[in-house]
Amino acid sequence: MSHLYTAGKQPGRKARPFLHELPVNAALCYTDQGEKIIRRGCAKKEMKFTVEEFLKTENLGKMTLICGESGLRKEIKGATIIEAPDIVKFINGGELLLTGLYAFNSCTIEEFKFYISELEKKNVSGLILKKRKLVEGVESKIVLLREYAENFGIPLIEVSFEVSFQTIMSLVMERLFNEEVTKLKYYKTTHDNFMALSLSNNFKKNPVGDILDMLNKLIRNPIALYNQDMSCYAATGSEEYEFELSTKAAEFDPGIFSNYEYTRQEGEYPCYVVKMNLNVGIQMYLVIMEKFDKFNMMDCIAVENAIVALQYEFSRKFAVSKLEKKYQHDLLNNILNGKVTSADELKKNASLLGMDPNGHYRVIVFGVTYEGSTQKKMNEKLQQINWLEDVVRQRLTDVKVHTDMDKVVAIKNCKSQPDPGRVSQRFKRDVEQGSGRYDSA
Repeated sequence: MSHLYTAGKQPGRKARPFLHELPVNAALCYTDQGEKIIRRGCAKKEMKFTVEEFLKTENLGKMTLICGESGLRKEIKGATIIEAPDIVKFINGGELLLTGLYAFNSCTIEEFKFYISELEKKNVSGLILKKRKLVEGVESKIVLLREYAENFGIPLIEVSFEVSFQTIMSLVMERLFNEEVTKLKYYKTTHDNFMALSLSNNFKKNPVGDILDMLNKLIRNPIALYNQDMSCYAATGSEEYEFELSTKAAEFDPGIFSNYEYTRQEGEYPCYVVKMNLNVGIQMYLVIMEKFDKFNMMDCIAVENAIVALQYEFSRKFAVSKLEKKYQHDLLNNILNGKVTSADELKKNASLLGMDPNGHYRVIVFGVTYEGSTQKKMNEKLQQINWLEDVVRQRLTDVKVHTDMDKVVAIKNCKSQPDPGRVSQRFKRDVEQGSGRYDSA
């Protein structure tokens, strides 16, 4: 029978620090033939990381235990930021939950009670709270959160608003995991938050703005999203930032695998630009201004997940837009081609289009001629018609647009009865200006 020796106790061998490479309840052993084997149950278990120990953590400023003293010895197995109400679905148990309650800003008290009831099913370790006065009904919601914490013995801890949740997460994860696992865990929690936000019922009024706001809370720097012509599509805060791509911008390594191009350019504040091609063929630029905190690898992980959420949202908007355009196209086609057979049907169609059945409208038809060739491929014709449609929509405000293979029809609401010749000349000038701008682009 072979005899077993633990590391360092085999004759002629010195102790070697293998235990940190093994599972907590295992040790490396040797047979008398010198073969290495792993034996379970030999190693000493590591000390658990409890909420009580977390409260002793330095570099997090003042932390106040509001209630839940009986749960201070609860073990912390991870950390999750709550930036969307539906994140509760992704909680496994044992997490330290971080929230500023902004995710529940639009929730009614009854809806908030429902989320707490869902939270009761999860065995969370503790709650970290940053108060935000901007949250609607914040005091009532904190009272409900406190009742939940007291009833279930869950420590409720308040931290300074200046402390970044990402800093807290990093400290917790560094204590629990190695560097690579910390990255994976942070990727998962940011992914879960953006996914929960995308699927949330409250994710309706300003979806792109909500995504940027969540990213802003994670990386604590101003963020803006720009179209390919560098016009600001959305931005965090109340200001839209003017921005120009610099020819001197340098490539930036995010420190993680990425399908996107990162660059860094200097200015009043360093700016990091992420060039992304969305699923619907749109090219956009995500710009992060390094104004408050240094932009780091963990921020890049959050950015990657924000881009996935943006892709999902723009794909959704594109699909809805295509459906709406087709529906509007069919209604306009019926009206323009005399297929509406009654006054009631006309009123119904006009109402669905958002038009006044008794209003005055001017119909402008833009014909298309194909110079230099009598025959054009179908795809090329469609491309040119779509291009003309885009110009008409951008240059003419408050119009309904109907397209055909060889023309674009714009229906413009007129408050009065202007001179037809003057109107025709003005519309022609507007579209020509738009055409010139597209040619230069």
